Amino acid sequence: MVSELSPQNELDQSPASSLMPGYLLAERYRLEEKLGSGAFGQVFAAEDTKLGRRVAIKILRANAANRDPDALARLRQEAEILDAIEHPNIVGVHAVEESPDGLFIVMELLEGKSIDQLLVAQGVAAPARVARAARQLLSALIASHAKGVLHRDLKPENIILVNSQDADAEQAKLLDFGIAKAQDTVYESDDDGVTLVKTRGGGFLGTPRYCAPEIVVGDPAEPSADIFSLGLVLAEWLTGKERINASKQNQALAILLRPEALDVSDCPENWQPWLAKMIAKAPFDRYPSAEVALAEFERLVEPSSADILGAAAALGADSSPDFVSDTADTCVRELPDFEEFKRPAANPPTPQIAAGQSLAPNSPPADISSTFARPPEPAPPEPPAKSTSIASALVATLGSFVLILLLIFLWQNLSG
Repeated sequence: MVSELSPQNELDQSPASSLMPGYLLAERYRLEEKLGSGAFGQVFAAEDTKLGRRVAIKILRANAANRDPDALARLRQEAEILDAIEHPNIVGVHAVEESPDGLFIVMELLEGKSIDQLLVAQGVAAPARVARAARQLLSALIASHAKGVLHRDLKPENIILVNSQDADAEQAKLLDFGIAKAQDTVYESDDDGVTLVKTRGGGFLGTPRYCAPEIVVGDPAEPSADIFSLGLVLAEWLTGKERINASKQNQALAILLRPEALDVSDCPENWQPWLAKMIAKAPFDRYPSAEVALAEFERLVEPSSADILGAAAALGADSSPDFVSDTADTCVRELPDFEEFKRPAANPPTPQIAAGQSLAPNSPPADISSTFARPPEPAPPEPPAKSTSIASALVATLGSFVLILLLIFLWQNLSG
């Protein structure tokens, strides 16, 4: 549980030089390597010497409170949010503590890589791998939105893939809720001119390459803002291409505010309709909630993969699969492109999903048997009835022939 904390003006941030590997924080947490840092905070791996476990420590920089008076409140808020949600796909928080070194959060230590690290190390991911993570992340958003919490800073750096050496056990974890529920939009850019940092009046941190347009311009944000950001991340992981490809803040904002839709034509074909709606620039053109987005994902994206496999089985395809891998541990079956089987059935049922519930991985459509059931063979046609007109014609012809013979016979007798 999150502990009661002293007023922020009683906290004295430590000099940066003390926060080094080997330092014993709060006489309990021995700092190890630095895992990351941002404009206001640093994250260390550490050993909890009391419980004998490894944890992650997030602590403010020495001058954070001077640069932004709301920094401490924002750190408290992040801890309270994480403590309240408790979801398997959201990083867990163990405690919030204060010491002469300042305020810090003790969180679970995630052994894995972020999506941006995976893109650099491994390149684009197989669609099956992205699909597993998409279901888990949408489930995490369902849980956080049910608590009234918008993440507002979804980006590749804030999604960790745990157990990434085992594709079947891989788990996506959402982290960094430090700017959740922030308000207003007064920004300054950081050194690379891309990350937006709000330094007063609401504590906003954001990255315009992944922010929904309404957040950038300061309009009220709804759950669809997180849906927009997640769609951008998934499209990038599938293709290696950023949808908002800009090196400067004003360039990113210009792309976001143009009326043209963001292009998804380089994404897998069965993903395109779903991703296009995820990253629609107008909020009312997106999925209104993570529940709806997940249901539509299962309807539009997942059935296509299942249909291809079912089609191959129905046609007696070779059971030995050909594999294409983006890593040594992630494989996806490559099969012929059976277009007629990839089309979803008309008016398929939309699954109902409770808040915080994730559908089982690789679950088939609700009625997969009806998708592939062959239609019954048509009954053989009835043999045609004998034509009375043909019989009549034969009788008439025969009668004429007999009459001719009779006339010849009579003529010969008379002339003889």
